[in-house]
Amino acid sequence: MREFILNNWPYIILGLMALLFLIQLRFSHSLGKLAKHFSNQKVNVKASYNHDMTTNNPSIMITVNNQNVNDLKLIGIGFIYKEQTIDYFKTAIRERGSEKTNQLIIDSRDAIKIPVEVDSLKNIIHDLNEGSKKVKPLEVFATDVSGTQ
Repeated sequence: MREFILNNWPYIILGLMALLFLIQLRFSHSLGKLAKHFSNQKVNVKASYNHDMTTNNPSIMITVNNQNVNDLKLIGIGFIYKEQTIDYFKTAIRERGSEKTNQLIIDSRDAIKIPVEVDSLKNIIHDLNEGSKKVKPLEVFATDVSGTQ
């Protein structure tokens, strides 16, 4: 056995180095997946337009999904139109019943929905257009305490 090791030691060392390299690759891959799991970029913000046929009322709903393992504290939520923010933060606080704390916190793996009046949004967009008939794209946003949108 000793003679086998002495004759083949370069191949044994090379094999061990290859094994260590594969273990290191596996560890790096696992670490990357773990870092991605705990990252703060797991927030999904959507706006949807609904028209209830029974009451004939249109509505817009802003939905913020917190898919992160940490709670999310928002400081702004609304729309961006022509580089102007239309903020519905106060409406969201009123809707959630958080007037006392004046904070909008979304728990881990939870979502909130904020209703927006269609007529008020339409009037704001009309005022921002200053009489122009062209309508620019409307983007939805949510800003957390770190300033991430």
